[in-house]
Amino acid sequence: MTDRIERWRQRRGWLIAIGAAGCALAVAYTTYGMATLRLGTLSRPGAGIFPIAVGAILLLTGAMLVAHARTIPASERVDVPEGASRVRALTLIGLFIAYAVLLPTLGFITSTFAFLLLASRSIGGASWLRCAVLAAAVSAGAFWLFANQLHVSLPRDAFLDLL
Repeated sequence: MTDRIERWRQRRGWLIAIGAAGCALAVAYTTYGMATLRLGTLSRPGAGIFPIAVGAILLLTGAMLVAHARTIPASERVDVPEGASRVRALTLIGLFIAYAVLLPTLGFITSTFAFLLLASRSIGGASWLRCAVLAAAVSAGAFWLFANQLHVSLPRDAFLDLL
């Protein structure tokens, strides 16, 4: 049985499975967001627009991975990431899931800041200070864009309510 699994991991099957899982996660996240958050109108979009945008990007990414994997000849070896590359990939997957789960509870700014801080630190290995400055700038900029320019009501920030 392990020989069969190892052969499957060395071929395109695991890429197709990951892409399909990404598509399923996108559909689930988008459906949850649409069911629990208001969509609003075209002139005043609601908080439900954010999960739709994220879900669309995730769905497109998953579909592109499946499409790419299907172009790889079935006999060609495709290695599974090992070591630090695997840890980084799994860390990012975990961070994306945590972000999606915690966004409604912690709010947009806190969730986005924490996600960007940890993701940029795990991907690039830059200093904590550089990652914190990047996360703060992108979180504030995204909040300003969505809340002030697009008039999207974002999930309320629990941490900032304490201040």
